[in-house]
Amino acid sequence: MMGVGPKGPEWFGVSLKQKENDMKLVSRFEAAALSTAALYGLRKEAFIAFTAAPRDSREQSDALLSMKNIDIELAIRPPGP
Repeated sequence: MMGVGPKGPEWFGVSLKQKENDMKLVSRFEAAALSTAALYGLRKEAFIAFTAAPRDSREQSDALLSMKNIDIELAIRPPGP
C-alpha cells in the first residue's frame, strides 16, 4: 500500500508531511502495521525531516521519536524478506 507520490513515499495514501515542515508522529502501533520496506522508507523520510527542522523544535522532536519507534519495530522483526 505504499506508493511514490510527488512529495516522496506515501503511507496509506497520505504523506507523512502534512504540511511542508510538519512531521506526523509515527506511533509503535502504526509502525507495527507496516511492512519492513515501508518502515525503511518512513525512517528515511523521518531522518530528512529531523535534519531539516529547526533545532529543539516540535517538528524535530516528532521526527526523532518517529525514528525511535520505527527502529524499535525493525529490531523486533525477524530477519529475512
